[in-house]
Amino acid sequence: MSQKKTSDGNFIRCMQASLKRHYDTKPIGLGGVFVLMNGNARIHVMVCTVSSSSAINSAVVYIAIYAASVTVVGFFMFTKKT
Repeated sequence: MSQKKTSDGNFIRCMQASLKRHYDTKPIGLGGVFVLMNGNARIHVMVCTVSSSSAINSAVVYIAIYAASVTVVGFFMFTKKT
């Protein structure tokens, strides 16, 4: 595990770039589970797909979660053929 950031991009952008390199135009989905043992977190949910970076803010809903909780997450990516 890396102890420091190794790229200029944020986590989502890095995941998108890596998945695009490997899967190109195939639709993919990833899932996982986060366990919050202490404290709280503010997570976001995208309630619809967006076609531009500027549309993201209107598509995101923020939710507060508190320990102890288990959160199931999904990450889906659909890439247009170029």
